[in-house]
Amino acid sequence: MRGQTPELQSSLYYAQFPFDEICRTRMDSAALLLPVRNIGYPIGNSEELSHAVRRAPLGRLSGKPAGLYGSTHAETDVLGQLRGALAPRKTRHLASVKDPKRVGALLKAIDGYDGRLLTKLALRFAPMVFVRPGELRHAAWRDFDFLQREWRIPANQMKARQPHIVPLSLQAMALLCELQPLTGESHFLFPGERSADRPMSNNTLNAALRRLGYGPDDMTAHGFRSMASTLLNELGWSSDAIERQLAHGERDGVRAVYNYAQYLPERRRMMQAWSDYLDHLRSTVDCCRAVHEGNAVANADSDSQQRVTWLGPRR
Repeated sequence: MRGQTPELQSSLYYAQFPFDEICRTRMDSAALLLPVRNIGYPIGNSEELSHAVRRAPLGRLSGKPAGLYGSTHAETDVLGQLRGALAPRKTRHLASVKDPKRVGALLKAIDGYDGRLLTKLALRFAPMVFVRPGELRHAAWRDFDFLQREWRIPANQMKARQPHIVPLSLQAMALLCELQPLTGESHFLFPGERSADRPMSNNTLNAALRRLGYGPDDMTAHGFRSMASTLLNELGWSSDAIERQLAHGERDGVRAVYNYAQYLPERRRMMQAWSDYLDHLRSTVDCCRAVHEGNAVANADSDSQQRVTWLGPRR
């Protein structure tokens, strides 16, 4: 199963689903729908079914050569004909901490994490860069430019299949300097516990959050993204710069290839300001009043008077 996405590798349905049959024969949409329903395809809607099949090594099934079979072509887009035939997937909102006081408590809790050191460093890095968990787990040392203070994520690791730039704050750079003696000889920043040749498990960060007292309805590894989006907007940063930093921008056509560097000067300022703000929230937590009774919730001293350096141009 080498060369396939982790999602396909980990799914039992992959071995049962007749991808090769679609390419070898002129299977119509009705014939395709039957095995999908019989095996209970877990993704749940035709758009994602189409996306999963198109990402498989067989190649595109609509008007394009199917890579495994050379000149085999599909005469029609049978996947497109399934629109509406499968039950839509229910929208799943991933839990996130967004209240500034609770964010400070979360950061303080992460600082006190007593599990594996690499897990702790990954948890500290995650809120500073707010990339998707898979992008964080697969972060490779070769993609970091210490002189430019940038993490340039290759297109093949991004959800939209377009390159992405993460400007690195001084705090993020300091963490990388702390991390490098530990994993600098490895391909990954955060290698797995059992093998340095594989990335950290996709359950590691969520499991660590549970260990800190945050249930699945309180906080998730993906939740650092919505945390940053919400608070950066409240701090007055440009929504365009925020969306671009979240890699929510243009995904289609030639424009997307060039737009990954859009708003980069503002994004550099924003990412430094964001790390400064996280430091502020962490420092204002009153440790003596922290509560860890099932949920790691803490009060913060909001009266602390410090020079504000994290407000955006809209504030």
